Amino acid sequence: MTEKKFLKELKKRLKGLDRVEVERSLAFYRELIADKREEGMTEEQAVASCGLPEAVAADILSAASEERRERAYWSAPKRDKKESRLKLVLLIVGFPVWFPLSVAAISVVFSLAVAVASVLLALCVAWAAVLAGSVIGFVASLFSFATGDAALGLMEMGTSMMLFAGTMALFMPIKTFFLWLFKEGKRLWRGVRRRV
Repeated sequence: MTEKKFLKELKKRLKGLDRVEVERSLAFYRELIADKREEGMTEEQAVASCGLPEAVAADILSAASEERRERAYWSAPKRDKKESRLKLVLLIVGFPVWFPLSVAAISVVFSLAVAVASVLLALCVAWAAVLAGSVIGFVASLFSFATGDAALGLMEMGTSMMLFAGTMALFMPIKTFFLWLFKEGKRLWRGVRRRV
């Protein structure tokens, strides 16, 4: 492989680096190849002694990412003991303020959850009562037919069938809503438990 082809391939594989770092790496390998040629190697031998462009690029990228991590570690702000002591003092002194507010916030959230659950339970009970009423109305219409009051029997049967159809029409939306509510509640509970 020629020097030009080696450097072109190396440059192509170093696309993730800054332009300055790429040029520094290419200059290093140009000089290394030139030194080896001065020692008596042919161009192909000098390039071959550097290694494959893929391996050289992998080494350069690895070293660059390690250097960035090290730079980030040393440039990160260090916490001093005075700052953590100050936070502890503020936490203790502020306890009479933040603790009651936290308890009040938790109580409000719990009260809202209980209120929502009560409304949903009341809706379910009402739905079940209408369903039971439609079945009882249908049975009562049969008794009305048996006693000879056909008009009352037809009215009761029609009303009970309409109520039954209405409750059955609402069954799937109610079921879908409750499944969604339980799924979201479970997801919310998992999120709260992770943060605590």
